[in-house]
Amino acid sequence: MQKTEDLTFTQALTKLKEIAAKLDNAENIELEEGLTLIEEGIQLHKLCKEQLEKAQIKLTKLFDQSKET
Repeated sequence: MQKTEDLTFTQALTKLKEIAAKLDNAENIELEEGLTLIEEGIQLHKLCKEQLEKAQIKLTKLFDQSKET
């Protein structure tokens, strides 16, 4: 199994959507499984947010460089 920090943005987002769907159907989930899913979801959310912030910084730098030329 791939570590959370090794996932691409798309992989992490897909996994996060799967977790959300499972939690949406929470009446079929045991408490411990639900807590584990929530914990994993928080980690995936953090990873996605960090990757988006890095992409935003990179785009800002690219736009700033294009203005200089």
